[in-house]
Amino acid sequence: MKDQAELWQRMQESDLVAREALLESHMGLVRHVALKLARSAGPGVETDDLVSAGVVGLIQAVESYEPDRGHAFSTFAVLRIRGAILDELRRLDPAPRSVRKKQRALQKSESSLRQSLQREPTPAEVARDLEIGVPDLHKWTDAVARTHVVSLHEPRTDDTTDTRFDVIADGSGEEIEDRINRAEEVALLGNCMERLKERERQVLSLYYFEGLRLAGIAEILGVTESRVSQIRHAAMTTLRSMLSLHGVEAS
Repeated sequence: MKDQAELWQRMQESDLVAREALLESHMGLVRHVALKLARSAGPGVETDDLVSAGVVGLIQAVESYEPDRGHAFSTFAVLRIRGAILDELRRLDPAPRSVRKKQRALQKSESSLRQSLQREPTPAEVARDLEIGVPDLHKWTDAVARTHVVSLHEPRTDDTTDTRFDVIADGSGEEIEDRINRAEEVALLGNCMERLKERERQVLSLYYFEGLRLAGIAEILGVTESRVSQIRHAAMTTLRSMLSLHGVEAS
């Protein structure tokens, strides 16, 4: 595998061969993010479409990355790749926003009435709650029914307003309060990560933040699986040492 630093240097000089080499060497990252989001999106979403969208994000990342800033390219690229794929998922949603707005209003009304009445509400009751006529209610339900059965914007369960797209975009099942409480530790972790060697940051980012296995990371970085394991071990040892100085224990 060509030296990444050399490739980035040539990329700065508008070397098209270096550009293609960098794109090719990070295609595994695109496929990983695409597969992860495709599984979250559910049926009806073609992984190949998401990979194509992810390539657009990868190209943007390669063309805008600044090696001198010291950030690991893999971490930088994932944000662009993920963003491009999410844009594609929005585009693939078959229903216009007006229909989604009606769908959310219907679901909110039905849920509220179901709780207050302790039974399923009638169409007349739902229409009255929405301040529309029953004929208009039927038009609303018909419009919603014509959309994709499993949509990115449908609520995940009957007792939440979170949608599948909200979960994908957020990328975390963590409660907001928990995230706020951990904000300081996350910031500290980020600062410590920046002090690691570039390859160490890459391995930790791909392993812990993107959920790749050692074999997958080895394929992306062009090294052996045992080498990835060594880098990860060394990085974690250094990271634990830095965090302990701030009174934070890393598992």
